[in-house]
Amino acid sequence: MKKAIFTLVMSLAFNTFSEEAKWKIVEQIKVDLNGDGKQEELVLEIPEGWRDPGEFTRMTFKNSKGEKSTFSDLSGLPWELKNSPKNLVKSKYIFIFGNSKHPVLVFQEYAYASMPGMIQFFVMSKDGKLQGLFNKEFELEKITEKANHKIRIHGLPCGAECWGPETNIVCAYAPRLVYDVITTPEYKIVLNEAESKKRNLADGYVWHGPKYSDKIEIPVKINKNRK
Repeated sequence: MKKAIFTLVMSLAFNTFSEEAKWKIVEQIKVDLNGDGKQEELVLEIPEGWRDPGEFTRMTFKNSKGEKSTFSDLSGLPWELKNSPKNLVKSKYIFIFGNSKHPVLVFQEYAYASMPGMIQFFVMSKDGKLQGLFNKEFELEKITEKANHKIRIHGLPCGAECWGPETNIVCAYAPRLVYDVITTPEYKIVLNEAESKKRNLADGYVWHGPKYSDKIEIPVKINKNRK
């Protein structure tokens, strides 16, 4: 009960701070997200005096008709993934890739404790709104894109917890996963189990399905030596 009350108080404090704060623009981006020749606008902001994790906490999207939508309670970080296609915009925080007439937008958030940070993928829908495709705690390792605009996302949903005596340390089963970005007839991101299995075996790891499990013990040597 005390934990619930504390969480509620912290939430109310943050909301009050958000409403009363003076907002500082961190970055402003103009880009055509649906191939109609008209630019949409993304504004990243942070409250003045912000001292918690994240370099922006709010993103406002405005389409070419002037309709706005706001995404709050973020903890956005600079985009630092090197294994990815070329960014279609000049931005420190937002990465836009894929078909230039209907690209995908992504940014990453702060990682708390031992868990990966949130990764957020968006695309502009037919009705002019920013539609979320993927919103997960995920250690993004690379994005691959082939000539036919076949896009894949590679990474780890979580790190492997390890335990045991020094002479016999074992780790929980934590496979790398590969997702496909499907573009027709509509955008969606789906797990590709076949490619995930192929990737793990190629890395010198094992494959027991896509789910993390501390009931499947992996020798620490295999865990460390995976590529």
